[in-house]
Amino acid sequence: MAKGFLTFATATILNTVSNGYSYGFDIVDITGMPSGTVYPALRRLEDAGYLASKWETERAAHAQNRPRKSTSD
Repeated sequence: MAKGFLTFATATILNTVSNGYSYGFDIVDITGMPSGTVYPALRRLEDAGYLASKWETERAAHAQNRPRKSTSD
């Protein structure tokens, strides 16, 4: 992603993250964009240095009987 150039989708995702929604599924739900748009955009934003992500522990996911989640900051 070129610095200084943001698509509408990317700007919407960044705005959603800045409003406290840090999980990809939440971003999909809030924006109404398909996961095939959101997750690749999150990856590009992280690669470009706009976001950082971290994975929750396996123990936390196991305690709720679901797969691990990644969060964006």
